[in-house]
Amino acid sequence: GAGLTFADESSNHLSALLKGENEVPPRPNTTMAYHHIWLEYDGIAQELEVENGKKITAAHLHCGDPGENGPPVVTLFHDDAGKDISGILNEDWVDDGDIAASGKECKNTIGFEINNYNDLRRALEEGRMYSNIHSKEYPDGVARGQILSVDESKDDAYPKRRDGSWRSDSNS
Repeated sequence: GAGLTFADESSNHLSALLKGENEVPPRPNTTMAYHHIWLEYDGIAQELEVENGKKITAAHLHCGDPGENGPPVVTLFHDDAGKDISGILNEDWVDDGDIAASGKECKNTIGFEINNYNDLRRALEEGRMYSNIHSKEYPDGVARGQILSVDESKDDAYPKRRDGSWRSDSNS
C-alpha cells in the first residue's frame, strides 16, 4: 500500500534480477524486473519494479532452484487483460495469508512444503525461491530471477547505476 514503510538496513535484504534468459526454457526479450525483498519477523516487505513490461498478466514467487520450474507460492500481481508498465508493479507486505495451497507442491522441487511464512522464509534464506513475471505473449514467464542475499556493500547489489540507467546483466 501507499503507506508502506520499509525496515532499517539491518533487516535481511534479498533481491532478484529478472530477465528472459533466466526462464526455463530461455525466452530472450526486452522485459526486465528487479525485486527487493526484506525478511521481517512476521512477513516480508517487497517491491517489484518492472522495466519495459508489455501486457504483464501476473507476478509470483515460485519455489525452485535455478534451471528448475516450480509452483507459484505467492501471487504478487494478477491482471488477465495485461498491463503495460515501466515502474513499480507491486509493493506490498506478504505473510501467512498470502501463501497459496500450491506451496504444498514445493516438496517436489525443494524438498519441503511451504505452508506458512516460516517455511517461506526458510526457502528464501536457502536461495530456493525465484521471482517470475508473466505476460500475454509469454504466459509461462517473460522474466525470471533467483532470489539471493544482497551484499549491500557492493555497488552491483542494485539494478540501476548511479546515473539511473538499468544494468542489463551482472557483468556490467
